[in-house]
Amino acid sequence: MEGATGSRAPCGLAAKERVSPLPPISLGGLFVVRERGDRNRTPRKPPDGRYDAVVLALSRPKIPALGVTLRMLWSGNAYGEILDAHIIADPDATGFQEAVLRLEFRIVARTRPAERDPRTWPMRFSFGGVLTLPQDGVFALGGNYEIDAFGAYHPIGRMALERTVAGASFQPETIVVAGPRIHVPQPPLPADACVPAGRYDAQ
Repeated sequence: MEGATGSRAPCGLAAKERVSPLPPISLGGLFVVRERGDRNRTPRKPPDGRYDAVVLALSRPKIPALGVTLRMLWSGNAYGEILDAHIIADPDATGFQEAVLRLEFRIVARTRPAERDPRTWPMRFSFGGVLTLPQDGVFALGGNYEIDAFGAYHPIGRMALERTVAGASFQPETIVVAGPRIHVPQPPLPADACVPAGRYDAQ
């Protein structure tokens, strides 16, 4: 978006996320604490689409098989609104009778810089927890990622994954994989967006 004094920008877009708790995901040894994030404008506009991004996937084909995919779901629009952002587990999760995966996903509260186009300001999440695999060890894992109103998903750095309790010579990177980055171009500003005074520079 072109930075210029008096350039159009969506009025009324909240500078901070509204955070609300959600029931945890609980499937045997899989337990995920989670939150829902919303950042809407006043008045609220309808979403342009519903978005989906894989945060991490765990897959071990050997018996007993073990697998789960954790996904980020949210909706958004060209006005910069991010709505109903939360983590889910695919319903085909399996193998958590003995293995244990406990994670906590939290929204990272940040204040948008005044000079930044509010539509492009992403919502940031942080997660961390423990994966316990009988005979293979106990591993700490965690990471950070951002989503935006247009459907983009950006992991921040590498997902941390390290052994905390000794076990067999097992490499967890062989079964735990971070989801891919999703890049989405910034859409044009809607024609009915209001025109506040000030400057917003695309970033």
